[in-house]
Amino acid sequence: MAFGKKTLCHNDFHTKNILYDGDRFWLIDWEIAALSHPFYDLAYFAIFQLMSEQEGNKLLAIYLEREPTENELQDFKLLRRIAYGFIATAMLSETVSFEHEVKTPSVGEEELHTLKEFFIAMDLGKINLLNKRDLYRSALLYLRASAAF
Repeated sequence: MAFGKKTLCHNDFHTKNILYDGDRFWLIDWEIAALSHPFYDLAYFAIFQLMSEQEGNKLLAIYLEREPTENELQDFKLLRRIAYGFIATAMLSETVSFEHEVKTPSVGEEELHTLKEFFIAMDLGKINLLNKRDLYRSALLYLRASAAF
């Protein structure tokens, strides 16, 4: 991946950080913004929208206003893996001081195998990221997604 050109990236670009006031859109929550690869925010957004690789590549083509080159597709794929890993690392760093039982499944706990299952469970109120066990479980799912992508 060539990192010659860098641009300001939000680094947490997803729908909860986009507000609409009826007239304009506002991008909030800039505390981890930094210079990075021009595709990083797009890659991050694609994973939060649970886009398949093909859907993400189509989003990249729309962004570029042309078909991406093979190198650009490879960079975008790697950036998506990095974004999954970044999220997992941030979540796991919050679990360092957790007791061992947080890392052990609770009795009757619903098994979650994919991020899609995780997001559905979160939408249904079954997952709360303020709950230490749920935060740990979600971090592991992001790590799994990074490795599998």
